[in-house]
Amino acid sequence: MLNYRLALNLKQTELETKTNLSQNTISKVENGLGGSLEAFLTLLNFYAKHFNINNILNKDFSIVKESLEQQTSKSYNALALMKLTALEDKMHIKFDEIKEVLKS
Repeated sequence: MLNYRLALNLKQTELETKTNLSQNTISKVENGLGGSLEAFLTLLNFYAKHFNINNILNKDFSIVKESLEQQTSKSYNALALMKLTALEDKMHIKFDEIKEVLKS
């Protein structure tokens, strides 16, 4: 669960807001120190919107209602969005550097 949160570049407090779970509960689930089944499923449902989570679940347990193609597409979209955001940040820095050079 921790890797999914980090891949989305979310802090536990941000995930708390998005899932209505306490930061303490999120921490327990991520670290395998407890938490309820309800909390686990809440996180699983949240991450299913962004990633293909079928590899976490037993084949007999179905939480995700989308097709594998739709899930894969969302995973690729989330990855592309992360990369574009990182690129945007780098470009913003470069543009700021260029502006400073032009001002001097």
